[in-house]
Amino acid sequence: MILAKTYKESAGISHIRSEAAMYIIDRFEGEWAVIETDNRVMFNFPRSGLPLDLKEGDVINIQIHINPEATLRRHQKAESLLNNFFDE
Repeated sequence: MILAKTYKESAGISHIRSEAAMYIIDRFEGEWAVIETDNRVMFNFPRSGLPLDLKEGDVINIQIHINPEATLRRHQKAESLLNNFFDE
């Protein structure tokens, strides 16, 4: 979760945007893509999470969706581990 917070903070995103933001691939640095926002803020994003055919200068769309099923499974697993820890 810290990494996601870092992306959010470094991108200057403090609320949900209703209009489409523009993100430009500025360059690649090893395993990272350096992305520039439409308000000229730069942030790093793992290259492994992006399409392989991206190149510098490409404009990309970024959408984030919550996966409620996976979230619920993670919470249940954490709760189970915690309960088992204190039962011993």
